[in-house]
Amino acid sequence: MGMDKGLVTGAVFIDLAKAFDTIDHDVLIHKLKHYGVSNESLLWFKDYFCARKQFVTIDSHRSEELDIACGVPQGSILGPLLFIIYINDLSSCMRSCSVSMYADDTAIYFAASTVDVVNDNINEDLNCLSEWLKDNYLVLNITKTKCILFCSQRHSERNRALTVNFFGSCIESVITFKYLGVVFDSHMTWKDQADHVYKKVAVRVNVLRRIRTFLTEKAAIHVYNGIILPVFDYCDITWSSLLQQDEDRLQRLQHRAARIITLSERSSQAMEKLKWSSLNCRRSYHKAILVYKCLHSLVPNYFLNYFKKFSNVHSYNTRHKNRLILPKVKYNFGKNTFIFSGVQVYNMLPDHVMKAESIHTFARLVRIVCNELSY
Repeated sequence: MGMDKGLVTGAVFIDLAKAFDTIDHDVLIHKLKHYGVSNESLLWFKDYFCARKQFVTIDSHRSEELDIACGVPQGSILGPLLFIIYINDLSSCMRSCSVSMYADDTAIYFAASTVDVVNDNINEDLNCLSEWLKDNYLVLNITKTKCILFCSQRHSERNRALTVNFFGSCIESVITFKYLGVVFDSHMTWKDQADHVYKKVAVRVNVLRRIRTFLTEKAAIHVYNGIILPVFDYCDITWSSLLQQDEDRLQRLQHRAARIITLSERSSQAMEKLKWSSLNCRRSYHKAILVYKCLHSLVPNYFLNYFKKFSNVHSYNTRHKNRLILPKVKYNFGKNTFIFSGVQVYNMLPDHVMKAESIHTFARLVRIVCNELSY
């Protein structure tokens, strides 16, 4: 929503060098104790990741064993969990910036009316971050850490870049960055994300075409559901505001897959036979599901205040009491956000769908509505 308010947002995508391998065992034990792990359990954890040894084998030659002084076992269930606990307090060192963390993928960001203000606040918090990293024996990988400035194409400072430094080294400013599998561009057009999805899906559709003669229709559908549909669906709520030409490109790929599976010449016949919804309908379906979860506290806390019903504002028994209040926005940036477009999708649903008592019932009813709109 920052771009809709005329703000520019600077973001720094943090990359930690050998993140899982540099965790200090004493610091981790201290943090586990701080979060309430009992003394008995702490002894178990110490036995789990301490006193481990490593060696190298080449052909028939084996090196001497050496103690592993730091790090958590990778490839285990506990490894990522212990790492998350280890860096969980990173956000506490920030003075101005917000923090987004998922495992070892961390981003800090700040929004303001000018690039200079963004630069000042991000650089100040990076100084704080450097102290936190030092205290926790972690190292920033300066070559893989990138920064980006998000702003509208009409903003007066659109041609400027962030000037971000860490210990005297300049962090590279980019115009696109892939974060958690989604490609963000500086103007949030999602064109690069559409290109990424298109290339990935096109390769897999060609694989489906080559093996189709060896498959039954049912097996071909399983291939589509297994390796193609997840690419279309991944985080599609985030990048749903595509340019029409990009949306059409992706839709043609789905049509092509449908024709390959059904051995049909016409896309409409293939889609109807398979009872597939268009990609746009699928994105609307996913938005409706997430809105329902937000309204019924089935999501993390930071989602809970996204939406308000008219019934939350007044007690009048109107026909719109189950509808959501549409946020006020100025430009298309605001209309393209989930907070706005999610309300639009939800408010289009019939009352009996909104009143569904469980997420499973709601999902089934919304799927019926989407299928009716597709055919």
